[in-house]
Order: sequence, then C-alpha cells, then structure tokens
Amino acid sequence: MSRGRPPKPAGLKLIDGNTRKLGRRRFAEEIAAEPVPRRGFPDCPAHLTGNAAEGWRRLTESLSAMGMDAYVDAMAIQGAAELYGRAMDADVVLADKGVTMEIPVVAKGEVVGYFTKTRPEESISRRSWTLYRQYAADLAANVVSRSRLAVAKTKRPSSDIDDAIFGT
Repeated sequence: MSRGRPPKPAGLKLIDGNTRKLGRRRFAEEIAAEPVPRRGFPDCPAHLTGNAAEGWRRLTESLSAMGMDAYVDAMAIQGAAELYGRAMDADVVLADKGVTMEIPVVAKGEVVGYFTKTRPEESISRRSWTLYRQYAADLAANVVSRSRLAVAKTKRPSSDIDDAIFGT
C-alpha cells in the first residue's frame, strides 16, 4: 500500500497549474497521458431490487447530472447501492419494531423475567451507512468530496510575455 496523498485528477492539475515545475511540454504530456473513461452507465443490475435499485437510480442520475458518469464506476455504484438498500431495509425494521427487543428469561420452564437486547438490524444499519459513506466519498457523491473537486477559477499566465511566447 502506498503512502501519502492520493494522486490528483488531471482536471485539478490543470486548474492548479504546473506546481511541480515540470516544464510546459512535459506537464501537457502528463495531463494528456491520463486515461479517459468511457461515459455513461450500464443498466441497473437485475439482482438489485427495492431500495438497492432506488439507490442505483439516484446515484447514476446524480452523477450523470454532474457530468461524472464513467462506465468504469459501475461496480462501485453497485456496491454503494447494495449498502444503501441494506441500510434502508434495516432502518425500516428499526422504525417499525424499535431499536431494542425484550428477550424472556426462562428458568425451570417458567418465564422469570426479561432482558433488553439491541436488535441486530441496528448494527447492520450502522455498518452499512458507514461503508456507504466511504463509497460515496470515492464517487464524489457527498458534499465534502464534491467541494474538493470544485475550484472556481483557473490560473492565467503571469504576464503578456507568456502570451507572446507560449500563445496561451
């Protein structure tokens, strides 16, 4: 596993400018060498049903509207949609039956009391939402990860001489 920051996407490198001082031609070659994924998404997988299919639809529509529809992201979206569906199903059970349940304590064939136990759906919900947030961050499907991508202005050449020499 590599250490340090993850590499910047080509779009951010262009916006930030040549921070590594590579030289204009080498910088342009580095940007051009970054792979460009095929646009669009496949149809919703047949095994995704109910809330998971709804999660797939929401994610693909939102990412397409932001211009971030890459065919290669389909498996990550499928994982996020499955986690969304699992979390929502667990949340429905929790809303209906509550977070805790009463378990009878039986001694010699008679109920002598009850003890309270947390429903397993609560753990399923918590874990599924945690994993979904990780997928959403990778897909830029949450506010924080999108704000890292949003940069308002591009850098301009520092002088008129740059315009004359490099034609930018």
